[in-house]
Amino acid sequence: MYADFLHEAATYLPALINTNAAVRFHKLGIKWSEFAQRLKAVFVEQNPGHFEAAALVLAEIVEEETAVLQTLQELF
Repeated sequence: MYADFLHEAATYLPALINTNAAVRFHKLGIKWSEFAQRLKAVFVEQNPGHFEAAALVLAEIVEEETAVLQTLQELF
């Protein structure tokens, strides 16, 4: 949803276009879905071993969200 907002906001704030923030948040949405699926596997399969894979995806999310938010902060 935030990706859609950023895409629309770029109409009014053209500087957003160069940040690729909308595209980056769209990709983050996909990562969040992947994270949710991995957690679901933990509980559906009753296999706590899947926590490690979920944690790796979450670390990627944290890294990218931090980077894109830093980019937006520097912009404004």
